[in-house]
Amino acid sequence: DQIKTNLLDIKVDKRLIKIFDKITHSSVRVYLSIKLVELQTGVEYIEFTLEEMSKLSGNSEKTIRRDLKDLESNSFVIKGTRSNNKGRKNTYKINHYGSRKYGYTKLSKSLTQLMINELAPGEMVLYILMYSKSLGLNNITVFTSQEKLAAEIGTERTPSSVSIITDKLHKKNFIFK
Repeated sequence: DQIKTNLLDIKVDKRLIKIFDKITHSSVRVYLSIKLVELQTGVEYIEFTLEEMSKLSGNSEKTIRRDLKDLESNSFVIKGTRSNNKGRKNTYKINHYGSRKYGYTKLSKSLTQLMINELAPGEMVLYILMYSKSLGLNNITVFTSQEKLAAEIGTERTPSSVSIITDKLHKKNFIFK
């Protein structure tokens, strides 16, 4: 069943942002790709197969499988099945319950599309984290250390890698330094 809705912004579940250090960063691209299709079609809870998600995000099915495992184990997507004359396939859709209960960060459709098209997964994750800390477009400054940002996006990341990513975000005109 599909629910028609008027989605003006993409709502990124705050729980997702809090676990950037525990999930694959490419899973954020998958999550945002599904949310963007929901926004474009006006259909909430749209279901995708693994193959459809691979085409949508531009990632291999192997990568999508790994990303979905992260998203499903943290309750950001719900697994279901779709039957047709060729058999049954697993389907996946966004679980909206968390963002309604715990809050969200709003991203515009154009910003989300730009991030999907122009940013690598690590750049996207750091940008969303900084965007959420700045409270969106209403405040353009983020005061935090690179060490803290590194810890929030993953323990394997070092402050110097955060500096490299912020340099890339600056070059791509996503942030000002």
